[in-house]
Amino acid sequence: MKLCILSNASSLHILEWAQFFARKGHEVSIISDNPAEIEGLNNYSIPKYEGKFHLPFISSIYQIVRKTIDIRRIINEIQPDILHSHYANIYGYLASLTGFHPHILTCHGSDLLVHPKRSKIEKYFVKQALRKADHITLPSEEMYQTAVSYSADAKNITVIQYGIDIGFFKYSYKNKQPARFLCTRMLTPQYHTDLIIRAFSKLSAHYPEVKLDIVGDGPERAKLQNLVVSKTMTDQVAFWGKISHSEIGSFYEQASFYVTASPTDGLSISLLEAFATGVYPILPDNQSNRSLADLGFNLRLYNWNSEDNLTNSMQDVLRNSDELHKKCLDNRKLVEEKFDRSKNLALIETLYSKMINIT
Repeated sequence: MKLCILSNASSLHILEWAQFFARKGHEVSIISDNPAEIEGLNNYSIPKYEGKFHLPFISSIYQIVRKTIDIRRIINEIQPDILHSHYANIYGYLASLTGFHPHILTCHGSDLLVHPKRSKIEKYFVKQALRKADHITLPSEEMYQTAVSYSADAKNITVIQYGIDIGFFKYSYKNKQPARFLCTRMLTPQYHTDLIIRAFSKLSAHYPEVKLDIVGDGPERAKLQNLVVSKTMTDQVAFWGKISHSEIGSFYEQASFYVTASPTDGLSISLLEAFATGVYPILPDNQSNRSLADLGFNLRLYNWNSEDNLTNSMQDVLRNSDELHKKCLDNRKLVEEKFDRSKNLALIETLYSKMINIT
C-alpha cells in the first residue's frame, strides 16, 4: 500500500504513526510545511508562503492557494493509494481542496473542540474538512458529537485513539514519591496551567511536602513562572520545558498523581501514558473524561474552572493514597486492553484496506 500523510512532520505523534506503517512494509510519504527528515519515509516539504507584509485575509488565501498547488503536484508524483490528513483546521482543509480520494481525516482534539470557536473562518475550514473526507477518525465520544454537529456524516466516523507504546511506558509503583504531582500539557492558554498552580498553592499550605513537575513549553511559560514566584513556591514547583520522548518515562516513574486543567479534550496521549505507568489522574469533569470513567478507568474528576474544587480533589487523593495502588494497576490493565498502539493502528490499517477496496 502507498500511504500519503499530510500533517505536521515534526509532531511526535505523527512520527510514530508514520513509522508504524513503514515498519509494516507500506510505502509511506509525508507532506508537511513543518518538515522533518524521518528515516524510512519519503519526506516532502512545502513552503509556508509567509509574505514579508501580512494582510490577514489576503495572506491566508495566498498561502492556501500556493500550498494546495504544491500538495496536488506532490500527490500526482506519489500516486498514493490513500491520503490521510491529520488536524482538521489545517491539513484536513488543505486535503479537502486537493480533490484526492480516498481521503481519511484524523482530528486530535483542539482542532475540533477549540479552534472552530475562535472564528467563523476556522469553523468553515473544519466543517469543509469534515464534509469532504471519505472517513473520519476521532479519539473520543465528545469529539464525535462535535463532528456530527458540524455536519459530518455519522456513518463515516470511527471513534478510535491510536494509543501508546505499552512496552515503553511500563507500570511502576515502587519508585513513586507519594506527594509528587505531574502536569505534561503545553503551556498555552487553553490548558489553564495557571489554575493548577493556584490550586497547588492552596494545597501546599496544608501539605508543605508536595511537589509539582511541569513538563512542556509554550508562550505562557514566563507568565506561569512569575506566578510560581509570587506564590513563593519555587522550591515546590519545577518547570522542565520540552523534553525528549525518551526522558518522559522517568517523570511518570516518580509521580504519584497526574493533573490537567483543560476544559475540553480529545483523549490525551499523556493521560494514557499516566494510566499505563501507575500515575493516578485528577481531571476536569468533561465528557471525554467521564467516558473514560464509564469504561472502568479509575480517576478523580473535578469542576474544571474551580481552583478550590481542584485543591480539594488533590487533598482528597493525598489522604487516600494508600488505596490507589490497586486502582492504578486496574488502569494499566485497561490501557493494555483498549489503547495498545500496535493493536489500534492495526485497526487503522484494516480501515485503509477497506477504503481502498471501496474506491
